[in-house]
Amino acid sequence: MYVVISGGDLVLVVGPEQRCIQVSVDLLRTSSPVFDDMISSGLIKTPDGLQGTMELPDDNALALLHALKILYGADPVMGQLTTKEIQEVAVLVDKYRMAPRFQFIGTFWMRSIPVDNEECWHLMTAAFWLRLRCSFFEMSKELARACGPSLFKYANETPDKILGLRLGMAIQQLQIEGGTMEMGLCLDCFLNADENLIEPRTNCDFPDRHL
Repeated sequence: MYVVISGGDLVLVVGPEQRCIQVSVDLLRTSSPVFDDMISSGLIKTPDGLQGTMELPDDNALALLHALKILYGADPVMGQLTTKEIQEVAVLVDKYRMAPRFQFIGTFWMRSIPVDNEECWHLMTAAFWLRLRCSFFEMSKELARACGPSLFKYANETPDKILGLRLGMAIQQLQIEGGTMEMGLCLDCFLNADENLIEPRTNCDFPDRHL
């Protein structure tokens, strides 16, 4: 069993491997409105009348463990995750609507732009899920500037493939339309785009993040 809070009153049974993570009901309730709703709806089982269990069969156990350790503040090693691990954590942060609580660690993760395009893609997608506007812009600008191999491989390996393809198309559009001008993606406009993925919305707060 992974232990986030020793003596915690809740064990999460996570993923197809049914890995167990010991936490507390209070940590989940105060960190995530989604977890709060799940707990309120009676998804916790208490077979022994003491410690509850809650099953999360669709989640990545290691990514959830990392996220919970960050929320509890129990492990400084969480600042040293790989870019892929950061991406996996960000997926769950978005799923459970915890992005506001990951702004500090998220900004720390994004403090430098990787040389490797795949690592840059990991951080760009993580910045999207963590709603880090500046980091999303800078990472996407680097990928547009790199003009390296096709981004289809990275897009296809993104946990949300539709998002991956939209990002790949948007970056390719920046490369085609931007010419020698280096530009990234505006998170808010990309998030709400219907057709043109790089076009500014009316009253965009960041006009300098558009061609």
